[in-house]
Amino acid sequence: MNLLLFCLGLALLLLGGDIVVRGATRLSHRLKVSPLFVGIIIVGFGTSLPEIAVNIDAALRELPGLAIGNVIGSNIANIMLILGTAAVICPVTVQGLKVGPDYTALIITTIMFAGFGLIFGFILWWHGVLLLATIAGYITLTLRQAKSDTKSNQDDIWPRTNSFAVIFILLTIGFLALIGGAEFLVRGAIGLSIILGISEETIGLTAVAFGTSLPEIAITSIAAWRRNTQLCLGNVIGSNLFNITVITGITALIIPLPFSPEILDFDLWVLILTSIYISVVLIVGKRIKRVSGIILITLYLIYISTHFF
Repeated sequence: MNLLLFCLGLALLLLGGDIVVRGATRLSHRLKVSPLFVGIIIVGFGTSLPEIAVNIDAALRELPGLAIGNVIGSNIANIMLILGTAAVICPVTVQGLKVGPDYTALIITTIMFAGFGLIFGFILWWHGVLLLATIAGYITLTLRQAKSDTKSNQDDIWPRTNSFAVIFILLTIGFLALIGGAEFLVRGAIGLSIILGISEETIGLTAVAFGTSLPEIAITSIAAWRRNTQLCLGNVIGSNLFNITVITGITALIIPLPFSPEILDFDLWVLILTSIYISVVLIVGKRIKRVSGIILITLYLIYISTHFF
């Protein structure tokens, strides 16, 4: 029953996230928002909606370990598993991409997140405010850059619409699916953790984090197949930024997020090292080859196995 609830919740989260992204994309066309803004902000935010829904539900249930585990686990999965998978499908070329503000923001927010954990042992409400303020500054900068860029092709895989009513219905259905999915997923995760005798942090770092990262896996894999390097990197970087700032920030406003000794001693350092890796790749402009992708995926599987064996 718990496994059924977990799978049902996961399916609803994926469905809801997909519908919300469709609605948001149509809204961006209706409002004539810059394609760059849509690509970085809407896709990055949209694929993080399952994490947001799960974390808010976990916070309201007073399960902070599950919430903090979901954030850290999702970000590790984004870099090691998702970017690794993209590189295996098609080597990811970084050279020539304008990603300076993006990797700078990723470095700053990761340092803030890790610093709060190492110094205070918690993410408190005012830490959440600082993280939210940081992402607000990043979005403002991205908007300014988007306005200065020349217009590019705005073709999208979704049909366009000028009807605000259709957009509203899509967004409403999507958010309802996310709320219901989060409810079932968290219930199932709690039940599984009790049956298996493992902590809520471990469930958050592994099963929940992997499940809520499936939208990123789908989008990045399709982008890699189509040789769209910018979308691959943008999705990973954007999702990690939103996870650390928006999701952590909102959750911390509801409940303090404690770092367990296990997370402080191991998982947080894995997050730091993977963030350093992607930042170095972006700064140097190094190509992520298939061999590197296989290594990243292998390291992720080893990381996951350490929580169960």
